[in-house]
This record gives sequence, C-alpha cells and structure tokens, in this order.
Amino acid sequence: GIYFAPNAGTSVGYARRGADGLHRMFLCRVLVGQYHQGYQGLKQPQAKPGNKYKQHESTVDNITSPHEFVVYQDDQAYPEFLITFGSPNRGFW
Repeated sequence: GIYFAPNAGTSVGYARRGADGLHRMFLCRVLVGQYHQGYQGLKQPQAKPGNKYKQHESTVDNITSPHEFVVYQDDQAYPEFLITFGSPNRGFW
C-alpha cells in the first residue's frame, strides 16, 4: 500500500535530503473512504461488514486516532503540491 499522514510532522521523518541539501515531500489529496485497523503484511483491505464483495478503501495504524493511512489503489491519491524545505547543506531547516 501507499502510506500517508495527516500531520506533516510525521512525513518529515521520511523526507530524505536531496543532492542540493533540501528536503521534499508532496502534499496530497487522498480518498481514504471507510477504513479499518491495518497490520503488517496486509496486501489489501478487508471486506466491509455484511458485504464480502465490497472492501474497505483504506487502513489505519490506530482506528480511534489515525496517524497513518494506507491506500491500496494509485487513483486514491492526487499529489497537489511539492513542498521543498530546509537550507542547503545545513540540517533540516
């Protein structure tokens, strides 16, 4: 699946520094739909209750307070902005 976080602070940890010393990450619109608790190794979302032919659209790390969402179809996410941040050759900021 493809991982997304509603808080940029979570994503910053995954943003590697480029050759120019700057970090980049995308701000995306993501269709998460109905989700359920995910777990390691899950290849696709589980079926929705009462309908074994209709899957949930995404999974989350914590069902009551999600910090990460995982979608399983490329067309569920639209990269809207590329954010560039940091100072060349000087730490994060």
